[in-house]
Amino acid sequence: MTALANKLDGAGNVVDRTSFAADRLLDATRHTADAAIGSMAEGVHAVRDRASPALDRLLAPVDSLAARAQAAPLKSLLLAATAGATLMAVIGFFRGSRPR
Repeated sequence: MTALANKLDGAGNVVDRTSFAADRLLDATRHTADAAIGSMAEGVHAVRDRASPALDRLLAPVDSLAARAQAAPLKSLLLAATAGATLMAVIGFFRGSRPR
């Protein structure tokens, strides 16, 4: 073999070893990423499973209020207007009673 052929053969071996190492690194990276994603997904599911009943309890009054407002929209509007007017009257009372 000539010197050039030896150099080309050596370069080919380096390329083969580098390619093999890159493939192994890529497989390891894939495995680590899959494990991390799986772990995160399990954590999200666990949090969702724990939070779902609490969230349902918190949203139940809001859902009930929305259902009542849809059933009787005029009554809901009048109640909201009454509550707003009462709140403004109370605020006005306390504001007006302060000495200046």
